[in-house]
Amino acid sequence: MKQAGYWVIAAWLCASGTQAELLTWSVDDVGGFANAETGGIQVHPDSLVILAALDNDRNLALGQIAVDEYDKTVPLTDGDVSLGSEWISGTPNVFGLFFTVDLGVDRAIQRVHVRAGATALSQPEYFVRGYRIQAARAATPQLWHQLSEERDNRVLNFDTEADATWSVVREDGSPIGFQGRFVRLTVIRQDRSNWITLGEIEVFGIGYESKGWIEDVFTSDREVNVGRVRWTSSEVDGASLEFRAGVEDIDLSGAVEPYQQETLFVGSEPVQSVRFRADLSSEAPFLTPALTRVEVEYDPTLVARTVYGHVEPVVATKGSRTQLRYTIDVEISEDDWGVDLLWIDGLALDIQDVRVDGRSLKSGVDFTSSLTEDREGRVIQFVGEERLDRNSMVEVSGAGLFVRDETTLSVRVASLEQESRDKFVNWQNGKESDYGSWTVASIGSPPKLVNLVSVSPEPFSPYEGEGQAMFSFVIGNITESADIVLELFTLDGRSVTKLVENGRAREYEIPWDGRDRDRRIVKPGLYLYEVRVAGMSGDWQRGTLAVAY
Repeated sequence: MKQAGYWVIAAWLCASGTQAELLTWSVDDVGGFANAETGGIQVHPDSLVILAALDNDRNLALGQIAVDEYDKTVPLTDGDVSLGSEWISGTPNVFGLFFTVDLGVDRAIQRVHVRAGATALSQPEYFVRGYRIQAARAATPQLWHQLSEERDNRVLNFDTEADATWSVVREDGSPIGFQGRFVRLTVIRQDRSNWITLGEIEVFGIGYESKGWIEDVFTSDREVNVGRVRWTSSEVDGASLEFRAGVEDIDLSGAVEPYQQETLFVGSEPVQSVRFRADLSSEAPFLTPALTRVEVEYDPTLVARTVYGHVEPVVATKGSRTQLRYTIDVEISEDDWGVDLLWIDGLALDIQDVRVDGRSLKSGVDFTSSLTEDREGRVIQFVGEERLDRNSMVEVSGAGLFVRDETTLSVRVASLEQESRDKFVNWQNGKESDYGSWTVASIGSPPKLVNLVSVSPEPFSPYEGEGQAMFSFVIGNITESADIVLELFTLDGRSVTKLVENGRAREYEIPWDGRDRDRRIVKPGLYLYEVRVAGMSGDWQRGTLAVAY
């Protein structure tokens, strides 16, 4: 449990005059952030959570990639100079050989240290006689700037801090760092009799770490329904922050989609704790994002005590419409809000029947349903006395089109009374049943990237009916979100307008109101259309549409 100073209680009055219970946990000061688990960050009084300053002895090259002039990887950044992890020339003809270290991002480089390989301990003459050290920025990798050069080196391990050859220095002789991503060591002198051996190229600099993270946890003394999660930050071009939240035992290092700066909690509920993680990163030495505040809203009054869901069948033929039954077991106590809204997310389900404890409800009378805005879910609203205020088993039967390898159909519930009180719907996320799965696996050949497009009405008039032409089609064979593009052209190929909707593989309906890019009604006539997925070539659907009025 956090210290008492970390709690902020927000209270509203609902229509009945009773006190609301929506609470907010927040952390926005040095003391709060200092208790978190961290890596590569510092908590600063002025800007709170920022990337840590680099230590003087931090080797920036350690673990990075190093290659020779043939782009072959060499073991010069592994922290090991032993016989199995050194580079040996195998010939005294070493003039002009070079090795390049990729630091990953631009760094403010101030010092380079090169260690000889283990062979040089028994063969002391196997050292570099002369060297040149250069660097290049990420934006101009072919433009090399000289940092240091020594034509008469006499030591096994050499350091630019000791040889006083750094190109640009201050009045006191201290080096001025060069901002670069790539560091190159070139051999500029050779010994006709002796080979050379290299063990490690080490690079040191100033500025901030390029990556860092912070994790902390909100804990309640009882199970709660988490609402909105908020966070505020300060970011600049080249420095960014990703924020994630989830249940206590989930891996937040990348398994969960990043949150927007105000997002409804997406983990299973109810919960007693919520863990959050912020990942900070920077592409420039002296830039850092800052995390300044985190808030977790939560409601001690649950919508339902427990909500479990599973679907049957769990295997479908890819690209074919499949009949299914989704079962939700709801446990509701007298202290809970009760369920007015039920959301099955993951599929544009065509609902055919809704049953509560075996009793069939009448559509439009006992319940209504609607697709979610992203058309990847269906919300059912129970009407009047049909709202769930007791333990119930809900069965939703319908059909859906499966086009992904796996489709997870999760369930959420909500209360209209809670919405009226708090002015937003605080969905309570359900859990997968112990005796069934809510994931459907699709087998068979995937449908084409863009499938046959149907247009309705045809011909189309922007002045009749709803004044819209609806383009319906299926996008298949993509797993990540992408821009789905509908573009209309005149017959001579001039673009009239472009409509874009972001989404994954699923059914789509994109409306067009008959207007061009300048919002003017187009002239009557025949128009061409093209449906495609942005960034993917070789598969699209084209056709014609008649506009008549």
